Amino acid sequence: MRTFLTRLTFALLLAAPAFAQSAPAGTFLGFDRNDYPGDANMATLHKTFCWTGYWLTNPPGANTNNWKHKRTLLQQQGWGFLLLANGRFDKEILRAKKSGTSPAALGRKDAALAIASATAEGFPHNAV
Repeated sequence: MRTFLTRLTFALLLAAPAFAQSAPAGTFLGFDRNDYPGDANMATLHKTFCWTGYWLTNPPGANTNNWKHKRTLLQQQGWGFLLLANGRFDKEILRAKKSGTSPAALGRKDAALAIASATAEGFPHNAV
């Protein structure tokens, strides 16, 4: 499945310049990836895309966040950002609920982690 998604992503990236040339005025292309593509690749991708999803927390299924500490470089390259934070799977919420943690408390904890990460990365208050 990962190979299929990699090929699909690659195919979409190849098609993106053609779409960008035919996109209506005022259209701003962006992309989102769980894995940080690398500094040089981000510079290349910025020729087609103007914004990127930026993970504040670990992306789905990941134990680390390799987008962390990349904001300054990406901002210098001219990127815009859509801030992303990983939500919980139903089974995680149910497991927490069984152990006495309410879904609301879990949500507040997750939100606090995302806010702390956004602050540490230098995003302004109320950024989205």
